[in-house]
Amino acid sequence: MASLCPTHVNDQAEDSAEPSDPDLFQRNDPTGQVRHWLAVVSGSPDAPLRIQRDISSYLQCSPAAGTGEHRYTFALLRKPTAEAGPDIGEGWTTKNAPNEDLKDRMGFHVDRFAADKGLEVVAVNFMLVSVPQR
Repeated sequence: MASLCPTHVNDQAEDSAEPSDPDLFQRNDPTGQVRHWLAVVSGSPDAPLRIQRDISSYLQCSPAAGTGEHRYTFALLRKPTAEAGPDIGEGWTTKNAPNEDLKDRMGFHVDRFAADKGLEVVAVNFMLVSVPQR
């Protein structure tokens, strides 16, 4: 398994890593995304990300059979350095944490989340996953 080593992450800032699936039932699902993980992380350009704390525990990416190819997006979010206030992740909660199921994670919108928390997008990537037809 490859390590994620983004050059935008540094030990002086805490960031939020947020992978999600925007294609739950159909491409660009209007009901929102599925949040697969939400964590406060730190790192450096020459080392993998280090998890400081989980806000929402990891949920494996696995599209349901018959739903076609899914995009899984990975967003790295950061509070602008000029902003004062609580540390990133402080006071964040998610529905039914820590016992979240898939339904608790549905309807997530990373852009709205970032705006609500005053975060800027530092980096984004994605991967394509599909279930082989039998």
